[in-house]
Amino acid sequence: KVYWTDITGGKIQRADLDGSNQVVILPGLNDPWGLTLDVDRCPALSGGTTPLDNDADWRCEDTNANGRRDFQDVVKLFLEFSSPEVQNDQFYFDFNGNNGVDFDDVVTLFEDLAKLVGVLP
Repeated sequence: KVYWTDITGGKIQRADLDGSNQVVILPGLNDPWGLTLDVDRCPALSGGTTPLDNDADWRCEDTNANGRRDFQDVVKLFLEFSSPEVQNDQFYFDFNGNNGVDFDDVVTLFEDLAKLVGVLP
């Protein structure tokens, strides 16, 4: 999504990256000049767990939010990859870069973890 302010119209809007599906998300503002971007926020998963992006790459590798990358993150992603929470915010969980989230992302997260701990080259 892309977001912008309309100063003369007094509103904040958003659209898909191709410009379609324009929506006014906040009308009735007095000269909105800018937006604030919250880059640390991973979307909450079931049970209220909010994953963490421990390496600032905009991917939420620490899916169980325990402050470290471990095998439980792989298990959590496996259990959640088809959930609406993950599917509605695919960007943060697309570990293999194919613009979607599926079982291959679980495998990629596992392989990245295995490389991190020295199990895989």
